[in-house]
Amino acid sequence: MSNFGITESGFILKRLIDIKEEKEKKIKALLGEAIDVSENSILGQIIGVVSEADALIWELMQDVYLSQYPDSAEGINLDRVATLSGRKRLEAVKSTVIGTPIGTAGTVVPAGTVISVDGAEDSRFITLEEKMIEADGTTRINMESEEAGEYTALAGTLAVIETPVAGLSGWTNEFDADVGRDKENDTEFRKRLFASFQHSKTGTAEGLRSAILQNVEDMSAVMIMENMTSETVNNIPPHSFHIVVSGGDEEKIAQEIYNAKASGIQAYGEIVKQVETSTGDTVNIGFSRPVYKPIYLNITVWKNEGTTITESEIKDLILEYGNNLSFGDNVIVYPKIMSLLTGLSIYDAEIKVGITSSPTQNNNIVINSNEIADFDSTKITIVIN
Repeated sequence: MSNFGITESGFILKRLIDIKEEKEKKIKALLGEAIDVSENSILGQIIGVVSEADALIWELMQDVYLSQYPDSAEGINLDRVATLSGRKRLEAVKSTVIGTPIGTAGTVVPAGTVISVDGAEDSRFITLEEKMIEADGTTRINMESEEAGEYTALAGTLAVIETPVAGLSGWTNEFDADVGRDKENDTEFRKRLFASFQHSKTGTAEGLRSAILQNVEDMSAVMIMENMTSETVNNIPPHSFHIVVSGGDEEKIAQEIYNAKASGIQAYGEIVKQVETSTGDTVNIGFSRPVYKPIYLNITVWKNEGTTITESEIKDLILEYGNNLSFGDNVIVYPKIMSLLTGLSIYDAEIKVGITSSPTQNNNIVINSNEIADFDSTKITIVIN
């Protein structure tokens, strides 16, 4: 049996040095041990050229072999492997925001008007509807980023009019944009794919969680609480489970819960949807949305002499931290948020945090299992000394 190629240990690559040694031995076996096959000899040079070509073929065979497995396939090959288990790579999603036009009352702002973020010309948002500017200044227009991906627009920064409109003199956004996502890369897709393999069994909490995350678009987080007792626990009825989901279409969520849950187990929640069974009957499927706990921050920093720090830099760091928190993740002031600030050119900082405006405490914020900390630039106040 060959020591190279497909073996019980997987694919063993025949390297260039192995190929050359093999050819040199064959030449000597045919023509005698005295034949000169050194690199500078004619035979040696021929062996070198042919061996290099063979080595490229072996590398190609290795690439073909590795493209068949999710832990080594890349790009389109990983997509094709994933389809065998019914999984697809998450596509890029556009960012969305609500814009406020400023101008002469009665001015019609057409759909397709482009506004960009001040100081970030590549963060361009487009209006999705035609609307007239009202005299009371209450006009709000739904917008999305021109391109799919993680385009940010902090409150008050969507201000540069790229598409001139007569009577339109300004633009703003009251709240931060809901940031989209880039197309799932190989590492992210592979991680999610393996998680689905590990938790694909229906009827289990992890199986339910995996089914929802894998099969419902625009999902960001899923949390499951089970009650396997004969008593009501934390408002969850006996022998039931409570699923809290962030993102996704409600009808599709209910369908996936029904498909993956164990027979006879109640799906409890504040939102109840009816799902049709294979026999034509309907069953009630419950789930809930998370409670978003607002997080207010007052941050004062003292920067080093001769250095420049902007409010937006600090806010970006805080928002990146906050947007990565999920169900039940506490807001850690010390050392987490403080460590983010110490990476800047500062020598001291004071952090006040709370769940209402004008926060006064400096300890961590506890987030319950059905809650998610809600960070927004409008709730962050920065003072730079």
